[in-house]
Amino acid sequence: MDASTSSCPSPTWMLADGDRGGARRIIWARAAAAAARERAGSPTVVVGALGFHAEIRCENAELARATSVTFADLAPFPDTGHDGAPAHSHEITVVATHDDFVAVWADGVKVAGRLRPGLVLPTLSWILNQGVIAHASDLVLFHAAALCSGDAGVLLPATSGSGKSTLAAALVASGLSYLSDEVGALDAPSGRLVAYPKPISLDNGSFVALGAAPAPVERSAVVDDATAHWTDLQWQVPAGAVRVGAVASSCRTSVVVFPTRSTDGTGQLRPLGRAALCARLVEHSMTVLRQPSEHFAACAALAKRVAGYELDVGNLTRACAELRQLLDCREATSSVGTMVTQ
Repeated sequence: MDASTSSCPSPTWMLADGDRGGARRIIWARAAAAAARERAGSPTVVVGALGFHAEIRCENAELARATSVTFADLAPFPDTGHDGAPAHSHEITVVATHDDFVAVWADGVKVAGRLRPGLVLPTLSWILNQGVIAHASDLVLFHAAALCSGDAGVLLPATSGSGKSTLAAALVASGLSYLSDEVGALDAPSGRLVAYPKPISLDNGSFVALGAAPAPVERSAVVDDATAHWTDLQWQVPAGAVRVGAVASSCRTSVVVFPTRSTDGTGQLRPLGRAALCARLVEHSMTVLRQPSEHFAACAALAKRVAGYELDVGNLTRACAELRQLLDCREATSSVGTMVTQ
C-alpha cells in the first residue's frame, strides 16, 4: 500500500488493543453504510475462510472479474467457521476515484484513499489476511506457509522476504497440496493444519527462480490477463492456477521446516532441537498475545510431537526435493501405522 494512504483512518479490526499483557484483540468496526447508493448494484465477489466471510463490491466490472479470478480458491466457502460457529460477515468496497486512483472501504471505513490500480489486488489480499487473523480465535496462527502430501503436512514458518511463497509455489507445481503461503492455521487439540488458501504472493524475482524449477512456473501461464492491470510488482496467483485441484482442506502436522537463505545455496536440511523448535514457533506465532499460556503450550506440544528443521532454499530444486522426500517418509510411516492398528 502506498504512503499516500497512511492518513486514512483504520477500522478498529486492524488495531491491537495496546495492552502488552492482554490479548491481541482485533474488532471489526460496524460504521454507518457510507456511500450506500454508490455500492448498490455493484458486482460482488464472496470470499471467506476460517470463520471470516466478506463480500467484495467492485464498482468496476473488470476489477470484479480480476478479483473473482484472484480469490477463486477462497470462494465459495461455508458460512461457518472452523468450530462450526456462524462466520463473521463483512463488506469491502472498491471504488475508482476521479483521478484514476482507487479507494478501498472496509465496513464503511476508508482504509485506502489513493491506490494505484496495480496495488489493488495486493491490498485486498492484505485486508483479507487481517480479517482472517482477527476472527480465527479458536486456532493458533503462524506466519508460515503450509502444504501437504496426502495427509502429511509441513508448516514453513518464516519472515517476509525469506522465499516461503516462492517455495510454496514450486512445491504446488511439483505435486504437493496447498493450504496457505502466509498464515499457517493450527487446530491445537487435533494437531491438524487448516487451509487458508489465499492467492500465493509472488514478485518478479520469484518467477525467475520458478522458471528454473523442476516443474517450471511461468508467469504468463498462471497470471490471468484480467488481473494484469490490478497487480504489479507483487502478483497474486491462486494455487489452482499453478496446478488444478491443488488446494487441500486440512492435514495433520507432520514436520516443521524453517526456510532460510545462505550464501552456498546447498538446499540442505539442518535438524533443530526441541527447545529451539518451540522458541522458533513462538517467535513466528501471530496469535500468541491473545492467549499467551494456551498458545505457548500449543507450540510446546507441537515441538514435542514433530521434528523441526532449517532448510536452505537458495537452491530451489534441491530444497523441493528435500521437502518432498521428508513428507513422503512421514506419509509412508503414517500409512504403516494405520495398517498396524487396523
